[in-house]
Amino acid sequence: MSVPLVYRLFVQVLSWLALFARSSASKDAEILALRHELAVLRRNNSRPRLSWPDRATLAAHLPECFLGRYVSTE
Repeated sequence: MSVPLVYRLFVQVLSWLALFARSSASKDAEILALRHELAVLRRNNSRPRLSWPDRATLAAHLPECFLGRYVSTE
């Protein structure tokens, strides 16, 4: 039980040492990439709204997709 804890502490210390050894330019590049990722994740893209014809088409084709997996035709 103590081995995983020691391992995690060791990995954390190594990551801190690696962070201190990195150049300022690489840290700035990582900050820019993380800011872009955060901006993308903050976008509020809701699910597309399905119209009645879209729902009817999906309802017609879904049984074909599932029956092919579970029903043997042999």
